[in-house]
Amino acid sequence: MNITYASLLIVSRDAAKLAALHTALTRLALYAATFTNQPSQISALMAHKPADIIILDVDLMAETADFLRLQAET
Repeated sequence: MNITYASLLIVSRDAAKLAALHTALTRLALYAATFTNQPSQISALMAHKPADIIILDVDLMAETADFLRLQAET
């Protein structure tokens, strides 16, 4: 039987949030998660390993929205 894991990309500048999510997701062992504190890395990370779900810290939404819109248009 093959198990397919959801691929997550988690973006936050808050190191404590990233650490807590990393610990919880590692214990669950249900997700293949990539973590970054640099929103500018989203495109490169997605090009290397596409994510099924991107979890973006609300504090980064305004900063990242224009960047993601530009990426979608190209």
